[in-house]
This record gives sequence, C-alpha cells and structure tokens, in this order.
Amino acid sequence: MLNVVVDTHKKFIFSPLLVENMGKFSTLKYIILVFCVVLVLVFVFSKLTHLSPNLSGAFAGRGENAGSGAMSGSGHGHRDAKLDVKKESNLSNELFKDLILKLIDLYFTQKNKILAARLISEIDDAVTNLKILSISERWDTLTLCLAGFDCEASRFFDMISAVALEGYKRGFGNGKVIVELLKAQKYWGSDNVVVFSKALTFVDQTVEKMSDEVKQKWNQILDCDGKCTEENTLYMELIKALIL
Repeated sequence: MLNVVVDTHKKFIFSPLLVENMGKFSTLKYIILVFCVVLVLVFVFSKLTHLSPNLSGAFAGRGENAGSGAMSGSGHGHRDAKLDVKKESNLSNELFKDLILKLIDLYFTQKNKILAARLISEIDDAVTNLKILSISERWDTLTLCLAGFDCEASRFFDMISAVALEGYKRGFGNGKVIVELLKAQKYWGSDNVVVFSKALTFVDQTVEKMSDEVKQKWNQILDCDGKCTEENTLYMELIKALIL
C-alpha cells in the first residue's frame, strides 16, 4: 500500500514538471524553426538582391538596344525620305530643263519637217508625262501654230514661260529669272511700264551674280533695246545659257 501511495504521489508530483518541460521544449523548437525560416528568407533575399542589378542591367541593355535600334531605324527612314525628295526634285528639274531645251531646238529647226516632227513627238510625250494643265494648254496652242512649221517666237516664249513658271513652283533652278526675262521681253516698249520695269530690274540684278556668258548675252539684249532683228535669237540663247 505504501509503495502504491508513493508512486501515485510521484506521479502527481512529477507530472506537472514533465508537462512544463515538454512545453519548454516545444517553445524552443518553435523558436528554432522560426530562426531557420528567417535565415532562409535572409539568404534568399540576399541572392535576389545580388542578382537584381544584373537582371535590371540586362533588361536595360535590351531596352537601350531596342531604343537605339528604333532611333537608328527612324534616322534611316528620315534620311531615306530626304533622299527620295532630293531625287524627285532632281528628276523634276531635268524634265523641265529638257522640255525647255527641246522647245528652243524646235524653234530653230521647225522648218526642217523631219527634225521638227521628232522634236514635236518628244515634247508631246514630255508634256503628257508632266500632267500640268497650264503647260498642256500652252502646248495645244503652240501645236496649232506649228501646223505650218513656221511659228513665231512669241508663241514659243509663251510656252517656255509656262514651263519655267511651273518648274519654279517645283524648285526648278532659274525658273523665276526665265519668267521675268520673258515678261520683260513681252512688255519691252509697251505702255505697261511698271510690269516691264520690275521684270527688267529683277533680271538685271540676278544676272549680275551669274557667269560671264550669261552677263554677255544679257548685255547684248540691253544693247539691242528691242530693235534688233536677232532679238529673238538672243533671248533663246540667254534662256539656254541660264539652264545649262
């Protein structure tokens, strides 16, 4: 009986201690577990922090390359557009220049039907390709005059002036001075002194900056003063010198 009582007493005595020890052990395990988790998180975070500059640099590099590529592409596109405009301008200049030169040749060779027929065909093709109404209308008028293969210079001057004016609107070199030159020719000795004076002044000031050949031909026209028999030839030669 005594042993039983003692054992029972021991159970009652040691059981709370055991429970307390077990509780302390569980708490310790929990603390250790939390500590391990924290260590793992710190380790992972440090790794990510170490890698992030490289990753951001890589993405930044890609972004910069993409951006520079886009800008480069844009630059190429801009340059290509400029080249296209320049080519178009050069092409237009050549078309107007070639048309005026053919008109001058036609004036001097119109009595030779073979040469005249070839030039008329070429001019007609050029006018058709240009598709400019004012030039087409002037060409229609000139062809009526050319039916007899002996058309006066004034009709040619009207046609050349129309071509030069439309060319000037599209960047044709010396188109403006040709228009003013033929305006001065048209009103030389007329009552329209204001238009004549402005045209003459413009041509004279412009020619001063040009070649000796152009200056010489212009001075011949001035010396002629609208009274020379070779006046029309002088104008044709000056126009030719202005565009060659």
